Amino acid sequence: MAIGYDENIVASGINLRVTRGRITVVLGQSGCGKSTLLKTLIGLIPPIHGQLDFDDRPVDFLSEDSLRRLYSRIGVLYQNGALLNSLNLFENVALPITMHYPGISREIVLEMVVNRLRQVGLSEDVERYPSELSGGMRKRAALARAMILDPEVILCDEPSAGLDPITATGLDELMIDLKELLGVTFVVVTHELRSIKRIADDVVVIHDGKIRFNGPYHQLEITTDSFVKAFFLRDEAKKREENLS
Repeated sequence: MAIGYDENIVASGINLRVTRGRITVVLGQSGCGKSTLLKTLIGLIPPIHGQLDFDDRPVDFLSEDSLRRLYSRIGVLYQNGALLNSLNLFENVALPITMHYPGISREIVLEMVVNRLRQVGLSEDVERYPSELSGGMRKRAALARAMILDPEVILCDEPSAGLDPITATGLDELMIDLKELLGVTFVVVTHELRSIKRIADDVVVIHDGKIRFNGPYHQLEITTDSFVKAFFLRDEAKKREENLS
């Protein structure tokens, strides 16, 4: 599959399969095509060449109703959270419900929202607005919204970006818990090596518009690809520099 914008190919030869119940981390340098791949998976942009399948069914041949049902099975955690400042936490998290099921009763919506907010540790904050929340709380609220329709897959764009190490660790642990307790499949775009080491079951490395590594995290130890090895060694080099300074 080739991905990009109009005829401007950002990455080609993208051939990967996401395994159910695992966390697949997509990484690479800035501009390599990570976010473009995520937008393609979400359906915001079509692939330039090739085919996108879900449950072994090609997405581009589905009817509008089938596509709507399909994307109700996929949650998205955007990089900045994408919460609406004019809505309180309850209203933000309830948005996917009201969009997909406009006739649903408020009692059911309330139960669903409170349950999800409880899972991310925000059940006491339903009436607060995004401006009243810390960066970590906004990310957890956005994750609650991504989970609200019980999706099978959650796509995350730089979930740890802008967070302090303690808050980032807490968000990583939350994703691991959701995977283990609910069987949620995650696709996480990130460049944070500490986060990758904590959460990754499988890793996809993109460089120069190509996939340079695609496999279980533990196989990174035996890869012979020079770029992949250098990418993961950069954190150790940075630590050595900090110790010498």
